[in-house]
Amino acid sequence: MDAGLGAELPQRTSVVWLLLACGLVLVIPTLRMVGKALAEDAMPALLVGWGMTLVVFLLFVVLPLYCAWNLHQRHYVVSDTTVTRLKGDTPTQTMAFADVEEVRARFEGGLGAATPEWFNQAVVMIGTDKSGERRQLRVSKVFVESLHPLLERLAEEVDRRPQLLTSDAERELFASALSDARKG
Repeated sequence: MDAGLGAELPQRTSVVWLLLACGLVLVIPTLRMVGKALAEDAMPALLVGWGMTLVVFLLFVVLPLYCAWNLHQRHYVVSDTTVTRLKGDTPTQTMAFADVEEVRARFEGGLGAATPEWFNQAVVMIGTDKSGERRQLRVSKVFVESLHPLLERLAEEVDRRPQLLTSDAERELFASALSDARKG
């Protein structure tokens, strides 16, 4: 990753490890299914056995491993002027702070009530880019350990341009998120 892009938000790896463990553990029942499929002699049962084995392998082994790899590739970098989402070393989305027209601090995403509130915290920046197209960039604690550097940088923008927070509720949510980030 290019150091000139800014400071990387620390990546959350717990979801990646959970998906890796899930995919690897579910290799065992998939291998058992392969053994049963190999034992079949009759044509319809043989096709059904291999078909189910393939479906189980794709859904319970390949999909979690692919999701883990995909999440591991996602990084967020904050500089003085921009926030950049990267996939590996390749920037996929950049939003300049000067282009931000609205900031929203949210408690959303994740697995809802199954995950703690701090895990569901996200910051959404909405703005218009140089081409005039409306864009948004969402940074969630599902993917990063801390939103602190981003919230601190956004606090500077909000101090300069208070209209970025469009309501009193938004101001309270942002203040709460910033306070929580400074504590932890």
